[in-house]
Amino acid sequence: MRTRNQDQDQASSPPRPPWGGPRGGRFSWSWSWFLVLSLSANAQDPEGAKFFEEKIRPVLVEKCYSCHSADAKKVKGDLLLDTREGTLKGGETGPAVVPGDLDKSLLIKAIRWTDDDLKMPPKNMLPKQVVADFEAWVKSGAHDPRTGAAKSTARVIDIDKGKEWWAFQPLKPVAGKDVDTFLRAKLAEKGLAPNPPADRRRLIRRAYLDLLGVPPTPAEVETKEPWPAILDRLLADPRYGERWARYWLDNTRFAESHGFEQDYDREGAYHFRDFVIRALNADMPWDRFVSWQVAGDELAPDEPLAWMATGFLGAGAFPTQLTEVEFEPARYDELDDMGSTVGSAMLGLSIGCARCHDHKYDPLPTVDYYRLISTFTGTIRSHAEFDFDREKNAAALAAWETARRPLAEAVQRYEREELPARFDARKPSAAPWTVLDVEATSKGGATFARQPDGSLLAGGKNPDHDLVTFKARVDLPVASIRVEALTDPSLKKGGPGRADNGNFALTDVRLSANGKRIPLAAPRATFEQTGLSIAASIDGDRASGWAVDPQFGKTHAAVFDLETPLAGAVELVVELEFNNNARHVIGRPRLSVSAARGADLRAEGMPQALVETSAPREKALAAFRALDPGWTSLKKALDVHDAKRPPANLTKVQVSTEGMKPLKHNADGRGYPHFYPETRVLARGDVNKKQGVATQSFPRVLMRGADESRWLKPPGPRTPNRRSALAAWLTDVDHGAGPLLARVAANRVWHHHFGRGIVATPNDFGVQGEAPSHPELLEWLAGELIRGGWRLKPLHKLLMSSAAYMESTSYDDAKAKIDPDNRLYWRRPLKRLDGEAIRDSMLSVSGLLDPAMYGPGTLNEGTNRRSVYFFVKRSQLIPMMQLFDAPEALVPIGARPTTTIAPQALLFMNSPHVRRYAQGLAKRMSPDDPVGSGFRLALGRDPSPQERETCAAYLKSGATTADFAQILFSMSEFIYVD
Repeated sequence: MRTRNQDQDQASSPPRPPWGGPRGGRFSWSWSWFLVLSLSANAQDPEGAKFFEEKIRPVLVEKCYSCHSADAKKVKGDLLLDTREGTLKGGETGPAVVPGDLDKSLLIKAIRWTDDDLKMPPKNMLPKQVVADFEAWVKSGAHDPRTGAAKSTARVIDIDKGKEWWAFQPLKPVAGKDVDTFLRAKLAEKGLAPNPPADRRRLIRRAYLDLLGVPPTPAEVETKEPWPAILDRLLADPRYGERWARYWLDNTRFAESHGFEQDYDREGAYHFRDFVIRALNADMPWDRFVSWQVAGDELAPDEPLAWMATGFLGAGAFPTQLTEVEFEPARYDELDDMGSTVGSAMLGLSIGCARCHDHKYDPLPTVDYYRLISTFTGTIRSHAEFDFDREKNAAALAAWETARRPLAEAVQRYEREELPARFDARKPSAAPWTVLDVEATSKGGATFARQPDGSLLAGGKNPDHDLVTFKARVDLPVASIRVEALTDPSLKKGGPGRADNGNFALTDVRLSANGKRIPLAAPRATFEQTGLSIAASIDGDRASGWAVDPQFGKTHAAVFDLETPLAGAVELVVELEFNNNARHVIGRPRLSVSAARGADLRAEGMPQALVETSAPREKALAAFRALDPGWTSLKKALDVHDAKRPPANLTKVQVSTEGMKPLKHNADGRGYPHFYPETRVLARGDVNKKQGVATQSFPRVLMRGADESRWLKPPGPRTPNRRSALAAWLTDVDHGAGPLLARVAANRVWHHHFGRGIVATPNDFGVQGEAPSHPELLEWLAGELIRGGWRLKPLHKLLMSSAAYMESTSYDDAKAKIDPDNRLYWRRPLKRLDGEAIRDSMLSVSGLLDPAMYGPGTLNEGTNRRSVYFFVKRSQLIPMMQLFDAPEALVPIGARPTTTIAPQALLFMNSPHVRRYAQGLAKRMSPDDPVGSGFRLALGRDPSPQERETCAAYLKSGATTADFAQILFSMSEFIYVD
């Protein structure tokens, strides 16, 4: 029960649940308000179970399940034979099986075929031996290991009584003014008195290691600040977020790789870690902290930090190599990972245990589990990009726009005040068009017949797409080229294209001279179809182009200027590509050249009126301005400035959301869908045993005076807002899970300050978890958290200001006999630092610690950054962190174990990293007093006379100060919080 999706039988009997049920019993919850608990006797009859599996179940599967199971398209007679309960209950005509009684068992009557109205299977009677097997099965008690034995005892249980468990109740109003009032009342009951307070030096060191994860400097140890001021300063220190983020990251199974065999890295996953640090430093209210992690993109779509928070849902392991048969089971595993982690990390509940069966101890039925995970039906890992330095980038963009404004205004002013007059004053081109004598070839197989006017009439095959190449020798200057599309009676509707409607679609025009590509500019045409302009024929897009719908039956022309005019005596190659609609090729093309840029559009025989109508003045002006030196000079200055626009400094973040492109998966090419449109209730967690569609709801034991409609929201434009509904339920103090959320959060803070939670199982507040040692204190702390706006920093200060926090760690045999586990907190427990704090403390006192915050992590154990910035790769965990019990980032961990093993000591003796830290500390020691300065730097105190004498003798024996520093790191006092 302590690990997700895996029940663990307990060696000792569990506590009796308050809502009834035998001690040690296993609970089976159903969707109705009343539930049935069956105590199986099958374990005592292995032969009966074997008979059922070999003789009965195969026949049911082959002959009955198609009409009488949860997977049947339509259940006939309201009879379900795929569970024991269904078999005993029967259908419309009564029980299918009455154990021990053949005459009352309708199933036996049906398979005997003795009743004309009841014959099963309906087409062919079962063999006599099979019928005899079923008769023997029923006579012997109808043993059925699917759900229990035929003979069983049962109790009816009211689900509302499940709410009587202390963790599921509303917060109780508890009178109290401080922590010590609650603790001392319990101590007094046992005749115990608390330890006296520790000295100030120990308290300061304790506070620094608790809140910052690094020891104080000698000057900080000697500070005269009042205790509340010290706490305020430490809570405002950005190192606080780095220290306490690690605890939450343990709970969220945070890692930056997928896990499994390939264990590919996840780009941008570290932003979730940065969110946690930033949120804790900002003292983000815990209800918002939780809400953003399940639905930040929905609740605050304009806030990058909220998107970063959704990395919580996608932090779990997931395989990147899947076969088709694994697609759906893997998706349900993914949904389970999200839902179970929400339950464990935020609510302290083993919700995942209800995946395959109703939770055996807590009032969490399977249907509640599936309705909860349906929240994440379409939720996938994705990438989003954000500008994290918006103020700096906005300032740079504003400066750029300020400098751009006069340049743009100069262009606009010239177009408004000077260009029209220059256009009207232009002189018609003196240079006539010269029709080219060309040779044409069609890649698509068309033929061309030369016409008297120099045009070519297309015939033969009309290909879907074509590339027509024209070659000609030109001995005169060329500054413009004209492509004409002439009409002809042989073309459908007169052309000028070969399409059925007379249209064409010229998608690309290319010009070469002596084998060198000549760029074309200033395109203009007699007419342009909406959305298919002449400019599109030289834009590099092989699909876009120029067409003339609806002006069919008319001659059209297009003219281009050469960016670099030709002097003459060249071999010209003109390529016309038709790659848009099928069979849309020009039917009668003609090519001409002119020695003048901006040459007239008119084709021979085309009246000027048609040109004016087809090319309005504004289009003509647009073509003319590209040839005007004054305009091109101003536009060039603007273009140069536009090229210097400050780039958007976007950062890629891994998020969890809907409606966006999912992260790439190796099975994408085989159709991996990433998610399925609906979540189904699965019998025994088996995707091959789908039952009804799971509609979103929440565990009913945490819904008081309301149903799910209180929190459900209408779908948004991109997401279904299911996760927002989950966030609302999680944080609802009056009707939802808010009281439990507050209890779990307050208990976690207590746990990390005192070494053990008020509930010693911080991730299990259910029946199998530890009962609270001080229930009223937990209620009061949870209430204080809510009354304080869900902020953690006041809660830290409240706990650290208590006499219990300040107690000494002195051990007392007499007190220990009464309370050996210190559950009543008569002394301050001695706590060993976790691996991250041990390493960070060595870096800090050595003077090597790099204070840089946030950003990508590293697998280099030699980095000088804090340990929270190690890259968490599931297949390549940092050795030192593993030695000191860091989790493997597979499941939520609320309380790390504390082991003592030989390799830990060997690390301090032999690690090159520890040696480097020792060398750094040695450099900081005073040459005149290395022993005294070393103790003050590493331990925050002066050495005792005996310590000073021993260490001085060690140094005189030839040991180096680095050797001495390494010994200081190896002392228990360095890695324990006294």
